[in-house]
Amino acid sequence: MDIKRDHPPGMALVGGQYGAMESTPIPLDAVQFTDAWLAKHIAVQGLYANRTATQTIQVSARLVNCSDKSIAIGARTSFINKSQGPAEAPTMWRTQVISPRATALYQESSVATDVAHYLIEIRPNAQAQMPTSQVPDPMNPL
Repeated sequence: MDIKRDHPPGMALVGGQYGAMESTPIPLDAVQFTDAWLAKHIAVQGLYANRTATQTIQVSARLVNCSDKSIAIGARTSFINKSQGPAEAPTMWRTQVISPRATALYQESSVATDVAHYLIEIRPNAQAQMPTSQVPDPMNPL
């Protein structure tokens, strides 16, 4: 689906199961988890894409920590043109710590105006600063 200038704001994707990575291409306009454990503990509650007044794209993902411990993640976005090539370099990894049973909002904006698709990547970020009371105990996993 191409993001058009007159695209109304709202949900851009309904989640789905995509099968084995070896045989299925990564879907565009989606969130891709780089870690199976993380995918089981972080849910994507909403995914949105809107064209701004300057014709760039702002993507937002509302994430839910479904566990009883804080989880540190890294997130970045790749903006893709209509030929499915990069519209610009991927964004820098941003660190977020999501509290137990809480939501977090990840947002990123493109610089390019010829964006047709995007891909948000989420990975574990073990080096993030978490309060010591929230650091998961390696001997007592979630």
